[in-house]
Amino acid sequence: MPEKRPDNTQTDDAGDGRRPGGRSGSLFRRLWPGVILGLLILLILVYPVYRGGSFLLAVWRGELVPPGVHLPGGLALGGLSREEAAAAVEAWIEQRAGHVLEIHAGDLIYRLSGSELGIGGDGAAGSREMVAFSSREIVAAAMQVGRRGPPIRRIRELWRLFRDGGEITSFRESLAAAVRDRVLKLEEETYTPPRHAYRDLESGTVVAEVPGRRLAVEESVAKITEALVYLQPEVHLPMQLLPPAVTAREAAAVEAPYRISRYATRFDPDEVNRSKNIELAALLLNGIIVEPGAVFSYNDTLGPREKVFGFKEAPELLDGNLVTGVGGGICQVSSTLYNALLLADVEVIERYKHSAVTGYVPPGRDATVTYGQMDLRFRNNLPFTIVIRTFLRGGQVAVSLYGQKPLDYQVELHSEVKELPIPVKRHTDLTLPPGTEVVTAEGAKGMLVVVSKTVTYLDTGEKRQEIVSRNLYPAKAKEVRINPLPDIRPNLPFQNMNLTLPGH
Repeated sequence: MPEKRPDNTQTDDAGDGRRPGGRSGSLFRRLWPGVILGLLILLILVYPVYRGGSFLLAVWRGELVPPGVHLPGGLALGGLSREEAAAAVEAWIEQRAGHVLEIHAGDLIYRLSGSELGIGGDGAAGSREMVAFSSREIVAAAMQVGRRGPPIRRIRELWRLFRDGGEITSFRESLAAAVRDRVLKLEEETYTPPRHAYRDLESGTVVAEVPGRRLAVEESVAKITEALVYLQPEVHLPMQLLPPAVTAREAAAVEAPYRISRYATRFDPDEVNRSKNIELAALLLNGIIVEPGAVFSYNDTLGPREKVFGFKEAPELLDGNLVTGVGGGICQVSSTLYNALLLADVEVIERYKHSAVTGYVPPGRDATVTYGQMDLRFRNNLPFTIVIRTFLRGGQVAVSLYGQKPLDYQVELHSEVKELPIPVKRHTDLTLPPGTEVVTAEGAKGMLVVVSKTVTYLDTGEKRQEIVSRNLYPAKAKEVRINPLPDIRPNLPFQNMNLTLPGH
């Protein structure tokens, strides 16, 4: 037991009266960082001379790359000067730029060089400059390792590099960003949409579904980047399977042998991208099953209209004008489906007209769609399941609805059309000659279209009539530029005479 002194301090029987955590221990803790720092600085100053000066001092001053610094793939940069490191890195990059990588993506095989995948540009005349620029960036990053922060922090970092090494990651990150651009193109090229199962109309057999496939982008970027860095001969990219909406079991469970409606429209097969979009939209519709009471959504069925999902750039209507957009043409398929629904007296719960009259369906019977904004939706109000079938042949797309029994009524569609005059917009343009005008846009008539239908029941002959929609297609204004100022030039009697002076 420690004995208690009169001054209320305690001491251990084996001690000298001072606690272990006293002033001497506190003083040592305060002094040891400075002692170690001084020893390290002394070591730097007396280290054997290397390349005309102290090696560690040159590293400390940023004249040499710190020991242990390397690039992925094993290129050691430690101990090299800025110029030596730049030459080594440039050769390292050029080796990978020329490396040809065999890429397996689904059933497709690509053979692409590193330059085609983003190393040092795309092989154009400026690629040499891009390689040099990349090497400068890498060397600058290598020279900065261990040179940030207070001296003690820098010393610790240099010791860690000497002991464990350190990889420069900037090139890997830049390469991954360049590779991503090429992988996104591969994603578009390798995408295949799912094919739904359906029952063949002639044989009655069920055609099995085929899953779609989509490239796994993030994993593919990482795999290609690593393959280029380590000069691997080939790489297999992962594909994601996209399940179809209708399986063979579901298609076999539905008996729908009767065609209850059909509508077809024509398109120009020479418009390749637009035709591709129509074909893709028809494929995604084909075989869709809609149970009684269920709601169908065209947008949900087709999904986002993006290049990665197979859609192409093609003309489409926007604010009454033809513009280029991804998915142009799919509104023809939605309009064809809309008319098939009207002819079967199916309940349409959401539909929008175009901003102008289209040429493939009568006015007032079109159905435009925009993903996330405007949709074509219907509720199956029939007492049996509906199966949607689509057909493409010779520039014609047809949509048919099939059911478990024939309809006991017929539907006729009617349209009342009122044309609207062309308005004229005049714009003052003083750059024109006084009193003249120039037509810059001819404009177009508008239409007010009322669509109605007559449903005739076959057993009784009873008729039911109702209005389907009221559609206003605004007229497009005629645009005219005019200079309203009068022509004030004098009309002299000899103004238009050809005069010949003597001697001429």
